[in-house]
Amino acid sequence: MTVSHASRSLAVAAAAALAAVVGCHEKKSDVEKRAEEMARANASVSALAAASASAPDPGEQKFAATLKLASDRLHAFMVVLQDVERSAGAKADLDKLREFFAPGADGQKLADKVGGDATFSGKQGVPVVDFDLSAHECDLRASTCSASVWEKQSQRGKFVCYAYKLTFALQGDQLYWKDKTIPIIVPCERS
Repeated sequence: MTVSHASRSLAVAAAAALAAVVGCHEKKSDVEKRAEEMARANASVSALAAASASAPDPGEQKFAATLKLASDRLHAFMVVLQDVERSAGAKADLDKLREFFAPGADGQKLADKVGGDATFSGKQGVPVVDFDLSAHECDLRASTCSASVWEKQSQRGKFVCYAYKLTFALQGDQLYWKDKTIPIIVPCERS
């Protein structure tokens, strides 16, 4: 039961008045004792509530950290992808791109496919010249995170813009490339 400060003060005042009327100045009455107990209980509940309010929830901290990691990691991926396209598949750039894929044979297979596509785009003269990431989100368990991507490509002197979604999966404490939806052509004018 929570007792407000005003109720507690009123109870203590009533107990004091009752003690004065009865003439029991030497001994505390049951009402005074109960009022003091209620005041102590309310103070300890308030202290406990304040302490728990200031203690961060570990689940919320993990989710926020994963969301921040996703934002940074997805942006870094797009920058490295641009570098691969600009260099038309230079080994150093492909090695950097490989870091965004999970260790193992499946990760290597995905890295080779995405790196090959980026190399082909670079050799064909259709590199990404601009991109924007928005709507960063992670599932409730923070096991997969994604972002909406808008990218602008230069295609033989004209610009074509695409929108798609990139998804990364959490393995250990790192996010790795998982999936990319099929890009759709969108207007290049951004509002």
